[in-house]
Amino acid sequence: MPIYAKALQTFHDVLEIMHRNQPGHNKIIQRDYRLADEDSNGEIIDENNWTESVKPAMSISLSMLLRKQYFSYGSSRKCPRCSMICKGPELSGQRLRW
Repeated sequence: MPIYAKALQTFHDVLEIMHRNQPGHNKIIQRDYRLADEDSNGEIIDENNWTESVKPAMSISLSMLLRKQYFSYGSSRKCPRCSMICKGPELSGQRLRW
């Protein structure tokens, strides 16, 4: 989803709204997540340098650890928010992509 926010707080507020009533919402509220620059091979974004680190048209990924129960929807692994089937590796501890 295209979002550009000049301020980290604005970006965080949009994430909070997008994840309301979804698994992981409390992690968003507590800021228990990491943002990565997918255009730089998943380099973690330094939130202390938000204005220098984030540019328009960047691809940003959000990562958080969810308990295994969120992935117990039958035999396939689905996104807890949109139910898209995971395209990531089968091994735990790896990045999952939807």
